[in-house]
Amino acid sequence: MFVVKVEMYTGNEPYIFISYSHKDTDKVIPIIERLSKDNYRVWYDEGIPTTSRFNNVIAERIDRCEFMMLFISDNYIDSVYCNSELNFAEQEKKKLICIYENGVKLDPRFKMLKASLQGVEVSDVYDDNFFEKLYISENISVCLKTNISVKMK
Repeated sequence: MFVVKVEMYTGNEPYIFISYSHKDTDKVIPIIERLSKDNYRVWYDEGIPTTSRFNNVIAERIDRCEFMMLFISDNYIDSVYCNSELNFAEQEKKKLICIYENGVKLDPRFKMLKASLQGVEVSDVYDDNFFEKLYISENISVCLKTNISVKMK
């Protein structure tokens, strides 16, 4: 079991909501850690107090996020909770970035999602090339803690 050493973002600046199945925590933690190390504000659903209304917290955080990053795996596709998060994000017209686990079996809905959205295929290696692909997502730089915009010539 991994212990996340990344503080969840709780302010009002733009941030990335990480949507994933808890069964994939060990695969997602390195991504969250690297995003944080690279100065991105991130929120993920580890650590919601047991006294909180879980769905209300998730809905509020999705509603307030700038980007939603989905770690799409077989576990994600099979998760009622993950599908609810995605449904709400689509309804709210959130910017989505998809990370597709190598070998994931996409059902028709996720095939259509993959055909219409930017995404990154991933194996078990999260190297600089992987993160470079993530970081070229349009306007993702607004989620940087230092809010540095990269201008392309």
